[in-house]
Amino acid sequence: MTTPAEAPVVVGVDGSPESLAAVEVATVEAALRHRRLHLVHARAWPPFGVLASPQMAASFDEACHARAECLMTAAVARAGDYAPGLPMTTRIVSGAAADVLVEESRTAVMVVIGRHRTGPFRSLTTGPVERLLLRRSACPVLVVHAPQTPRRIDHDRTAGGPVRGIS
Repeated sequence: MTTPAEAPVVVGVDGSPESLAAVEVATVEAALRHRRLHLVHARAWPPFGVLASPQMAASFDEACHARAECLMTAAVARAGDYAPGLPMTTRIVSGAAADVLVEESRTAVMVVIGRHRTGPFRSLTTGPVERLLLRRSACPVLVVHAPQTPRRIDHDRTAGGPVRGIS
């Protein structure tokens, strides 16, 4: 069980520019709070019946897992650029992104996601993952609206007092 002092900053990773911006912001938040960064990727399966054979399903699963590992490698590298030495963990899980992140929120100090806007009224709407997570999360949710460029964190400096993390 995760104690409150060990609760990580959780970030959803899907490989989009918004997701990578969320990784950057979550990294800064984790460093400033002296918390572990926990990167999570949810893999959704196609609708039942789309995969015609067990071999096709296995091949699809392998391809999805390989893609997820590549996304995670890139996200971990991005986080490492912003806060070298920050403790990080990763998790690749099958399931709907919103459900997976709600579950992760139960042991997190914060969940960070990138905002995905779709449709003709993009500036006025929230995406389905964002909407569900904001309603059901057990911890605060930070939605990153646009790619940002947080400053890199020097761990030696954060131990001595407050440091501004986002310019």
